[in-house]
Amino acid sequence: MTTDIYRQHDAAFRQTSAYIIAKDGARVATVALKHGTAVTAYVHLFGVEMVKGIARGGGYDRASAAVATAIGKIRASGDDTAVNAHRIALRLAVAGMDAGDWRRELERQGFTVWQAV
Repeated sequence: MTTDIYRQHDAAFRQTSAYIIAKDGARVATVALKHGTAVTAYVHLFGVEMVKGIARGGGYDRASAAVATAIGKIRASGDDTAVNAHRIALRLAVAGMDAGDWRRELERQGFTVWQAV
């Protein structure tokens, strides 16, 4: 009976991955990826509305492209300076995502990336 729950979990989360993004030990964002014929990235910087990016085709790192597209859509947050500082750091990481993995680029900007699923 217990193997059924693992099969159900595997079926529910097949082709998906989720990450927690932290800065100075505090959670500041999440990234969820759905892999299929395209990769869809949902990026939620806490304090602003969640955004989505999609990358299609092949021959390149579609996850990084989808995350970069989503980050480019994050809007500024009024007078919340911490959220805006995180947004700027996320955007600085995008420049390196063409040549590198999105997680590594976020880490270069001082974020910690934990895989959750």
